[in-house]
Amino acid sequence: MAGTLFASRPKVLPNAASILVTENCNLACTYCFEIHNTRKMTIETARKSLEFLCNNAVASGEDQFHAMIFGGEPLLNVDVVEEIFRYGYELAQKNNITFVTNIITNATVMSERIKNMLIEWRDKCNLTVQLSVDGKEEVHDMYRITKTGKGSFKLIEKNIPIFKEIFKDCPRRLSIHGCL
Repeated sequence: MAGTLFASRPKVLPNAASILVTENCNLACTYCFEIHNTRKMTIETARKSLEFLCNNAVASGEDQFHAMIFGGEPLLNVDVVEEIFRYGYELAQKNNITFVTNIITNATVMSERIKNMLIEWRDKCNLTVQLSVDGKEEVHDMYRITKTGKGSFKLIEKNIPIFKEIFKDCPRRLSIHGCL
């Protein structure tokens, strides 16, 4: 009897995943449980992951697939992050569905390339960004330290206006979270 109960249900296929693009991080947070090393995801693995999610969405009749990009610090592997945006968007267009992405970043890594990449793919990939900040400077700097033992608050503080500029037309797609 149990077999007939589930026989009529459609097969559920995963169309969303967290994609660990690097285990490397530029910080040495005192509470971090991750074992940081220099391993990075390859572009080939990222592409196969997106194909899996997109194919599952299509097979399940879903109208979107989703990739949450994190690490270590994901923006240390910017080539793969950019490929996730590019290829995810390509797959979505080809299959007439939507690609949704978000990044969780410690907000210490920023360059013109990263800024321009986020601007370019923000709307195409329905991008949201979550910045990690652990409170006011003195509290944050007790825990979120660089590998040389210095606080990271000032690094983040100088990058927050850049993130705000990127998301000025859609501020709800930028958020800050912290560990307490």
